[in-house]
Amino acid sequence: MDDLEFGGSALDDLLAATPECAFLFVTATDAPPVGDGSRVEEVPLTGLAPAAAVDLVERTAGRPLTAAEREGAARHRAAADGLPLRLVQYGSLLRERGNAPAGATEEAEPATDAPPAVELAALLPEGAREILSLGLALGGTLPGLAQIPALTGDHDASAHLDLLTRGGLVTGTGDHRRLAPGVVEDLADTDLAGGGAARVDIALGHYQWWLEEGRADPARAVAELDALLAVIRAGQRAGLHEAVAELTRVAAPRAAVSLRWGLWERMLRSGQESAREAGLVSRQAYFHHELGVLAICNGRLDRARAELEASIALRAVLADSSGAHAGRRALALVEDLGMPPAPPLRLEKPNATGPAAPTGGPAPVTGGPTPATGGPTAPTAPLGTPAVPAAPAAETPAGATPAPLPGPGTEAPTELLPPVVARAGGTPTGPRPTVGHGTGAAVPAAFAGDTPGGDPTHDARDGQGGRPGGRFAGIRQTALAGTRRNMAGAGAGALLVAVLGTVVGLGLTGGEAEEPPETGRPNTTAPDTGYTDGGTGADPAEVAAAHPSSSLAWAQLADDAFEAGRPVESYAYARTGYHRGLDALRRNGWKGHGPVPWEHEPNRGFLRALHALARAARAIGETEEYERCSTFLKDSSPTAADTLS
Repeated sequence: MDDLEFGGSALDDLLAATPECAFLFVTATDAPPVGDGSRVEEVPLTGLAPAAAVDLVERTAGRPLTAAEREGAARHRAAADGLPLRLVQYGSLLRERGNAPAGATEEAEPATDAPPAVELAALLPEGAREILSLGLALGGTLPGLAQIPALTGDHDASAHLDLLTRGGLVTGTGDHRRLAPGVVEDLADTDLAGGGAARVDIALGHYQWWLEEGRADPARAVAELDALLAVIRAGQRAGLHEAVAELTRVAAPRAAVSLRWGLWERMLRSGQESAREAGLVSRQAYFHHELGVLAICNGRLDRARAELEASIALRAVLADSSGAHAGRRALALVEDLGMPPAPPLRLEKPNATGPAAPTGGPAPVTGGPTPATGGPTAPTAPLGTPAVPAAPAAETPAGATPAPLPGPGTEAPTELLPPVVARAGGTPTGPRPTVGHGTGAAVPAAFAGDTPGGDPTHDARDGQGGRPGGRFAGIRQTALAGTRRNMAGAGAGALLVAVLGTVVGLGLTGGEAEEPPETGRPNTTAPDTGYTDGGTGADPAEVAAAHPSSSLAWAQLADDAFEAGRPVESYAYARTGYHRGLDALRRNGWKGHGPVPWEHEPNRGFLRALHALARAARAIGETEEYERCSTFLKDSSPTAADTLS
């Protein structure tokens, strides 16, 4: 791995994840050190010896060196601390001098330590110089070989790239090429660096066309991501913000597909900054949404919530209902991911013999055949039906084992009642629908045939004073008893509700009305320690990105946007900071009303965001929201209302 840029715990994590791999790392002297307990053995490189340096120059030049050229090789070796790159460039310079037209380089070797890349670039063919100019305009990164002809007009780009690579001016990095270290600085003051803005503008338009027209398959687009990021950043430096925002909009999904989170985030941040500079509110909403999705992928839910809320606020201002709906769906996902995990579901093993029979009570009523006899039993009565005494069961012979009760999985099928059919004379047959004289109580089919003679229309009586007898007498008595119990229970419930209502009413009305207590955010709130009221020199955008719950940073962003003449963006920032502050106040006991004193410094972020929201709402014509926010600010802290206005 060349040019390793990380060390410490990150390097330890890499080694722990690849226990069976062997690595050779190459790092610069300013790279982070390895951890104390790391298994990496460091081997410092001191550079080539003088004899080896001369040998390398001769092999690159393709001929023996003169005495003056040997002295030049020694000077370049000392200037580069023995690193071979500059020696390769010097050898290539000597080779190109030999290929130059006669009389072009007749003067002696100058005794100077100037880098050889400047003179070497002047001797190269025009196509190679165009590639160098493109690399200088893009900060050192070179597009893929398939894109260079369209960007430079050089149709022999492959041969010229090989020439630049052999000369030590271009090097390979991963799956693409870039200018060698130090070449950008060496050639910054030459004529090759001229016209950089025009070259960047051409690159922005070319990649926009290439991605939008569908000429780039996913694999080729992913291979061009480093070049795309270089073009985007070069466009920012050139002030081409609108073109940068549009290119980033079509390039960001390719970065997401590549799963290179760092590159995706850098691309989105660049697009967001350019959209803000160009005043493209819809693009700002898109980049906020994508940054929220990226934060979800990285498990940073607080940052995801802040970015998505900012996106929803911007899209609400633009009346983009579909975009706002997408933001709310992503925000719901954030809330779901933030919920604590549910405990694992543990299912008990079913009891093969079924539940134990209750003691001292009636046997359960079932509607299917018993395991012992297979005959039908009475179906279960509907809910609300008065309890009916169970029919006397057959006695179990002495010494016999009683039939087991139905267990799980033995529920009997539902019985269908036979239809009521009119007999001759107009009297219906079938289950008896009512009990007694006009009571309207339904009777299950199992009890319909218990009347004398099996006639379901016969009202069974015992013949003694007209009192009902038989099975229906028990039903009526049970129904009456149940009715009395129900009426008594309802009366007791009403009395209990009345008593409780009286107690609650006395509790609310007794004594003088008290003001709600003051609410303040704690002084140790982590997000606000990175940015304090009054300014600490920190960039509020960086603070908001690192601490999304810092309402003060969002309030400062809202103030900056409003002063720059961007009220819609100020509205979105202020609303985000306002909701972040509300969340913090609720976590600290705020009940939705009561003083929020300005004198308590951690409260100032919320109050400033509320003031900024009112101001931005008035600027975009939301008069009702302006009045609500202004009243809320005065009720929360009159001092803040006076200070901020």
